[in-house]
Amino acid sequence: MRTIWSAVCALLLGTAMPSAGWGFEVEIVVEGGSGAIYPIRWGQSDTNDLVTPYPRWESPFCVKKGSKIGVRIVWEFAEIKDDWAVVWEELSSKVVPLQYWNDNTCIQRHSYHQPNDVHWFVDDADQWPQWADYNIPDFIEWAFLRGDLISLNPMEGPGGAAAYESDVFVVLDQPQAPMDPAWVSVLQVSCKWARTSVSSLGASTVLTVTLHGLGEYNGGYPGYTRYVEGSEDDGECFFLKAFIDRPNFPWGQCNDFADFLDCLITSVGAYAATAQRTNPLGLGWWFRTNLINPAGPLPPVRTDWNYHQFVLTPFSGPRVWDGCVYFEPPTTPVGWPLGWPIDTYYGGALDVGLVEKYEVGQWQPTPTAGFVPELHTETGLQIPAWPFCDH
Repeated sequence: MRTIWSAVCALLLGTAMPSAGWGFEVEIVVEGGSGAIYPIRWGQSDTNDLVTPYPRWESPFCVKKGSKIGVRIVWEFAEIKDDWAVVWEELSSKVVPLQYWNDNTCIQRHSYHQPNDVHWFVDDADQWPQWADYNIPDFIEWAFLRGDLISLNPMEGPGGAAAYESDVFVVLDQPQAPMDPAWVSVLQVSCKWARTSVSSLGASTVLTVTLHGLGEYNGGYPGYTRYVEGSEDDGECFFLKAFIDRPNFPWGQCNDFADFLDCLITSVGAYAATAQRTNPLGLGWWFRTNLINPAGPLPPVRTDWNYHQFVLTPFSGPRVWDGCVYFEPPTTPVGWPLGWPIDTYYGGALDVGLVEKYEVGQWQPTPTAGFVPELHTETGLQIPAWPFCDH
């Protein structure tokens, strides 16, 4: 919480410090219509992890693309309220050197706000015509909002000044499970990788391709997922914090790639996504792949797998997104699985897509509707031994 009777602030303003002090917080508000602010969590603890109080100018916040946002004062003591002003404001990308707007405001335009007013950023359509209806980019972005705010005590002179800064995660729509609420650490990745995307299809495409390009498949060895004992085919635990914190992130087996891609897609509100496997576990089934190029330095290969895990979205029927493999010619189709129909292009037809042939068993995507992975924040030696989690 900021206090507005700081001697440093008074010196910066060149004014006298008031004889009494009080405090306030600065709340982010959104205009009605298509705009929205979504709750987020830190991703440091499995419980009591929401960013609170929320949304405040000094904490990260998540907003729908094309929103119009402003700020208002939340006073510490209801009976002590004063006029106030935002005297400088800036919104810039945190990914690239791009400034969306930078404005000296309030005092030059309309003097101070009343205690309960809302200050809308860059609300002058004559000066900022491109921002007439919104002041947040109309696409995915990781930005930062900075500004200076002062409060006026009419009886004693200016009361002080404070500088504020928040990370702003701009998403397509409300994040979906398992990213509801979305983790700050995941939004830092998804909003960076999918920056400038304006559609669910576009965002999911760039997230899948980037994960494959930057990731490293570990050859199928245990990574950061564990099965739920007794219900192995219905879900699993994904130790997301440990996965992200790994020095050579993103690294892991197909389960990790699928669960993380699920988190990326759902964190930006692209689709409601689940994880799914090619076949049930524990039956001794295995298949030979067509020619695939796993993420990382491993060369293209035909290999034997007991199963493979991928992301499923309800986009004109069940569609597959897979950031772990790239299909090499002569395999058809060629490329990354980017919303491919599951039972034709991706794997249902033998010698097309993933599966050259089943040595034992059959193509049986499991579970039928996929599953939402359980997310956990244990790190290092806290992760349960393979293969089961203790949750």
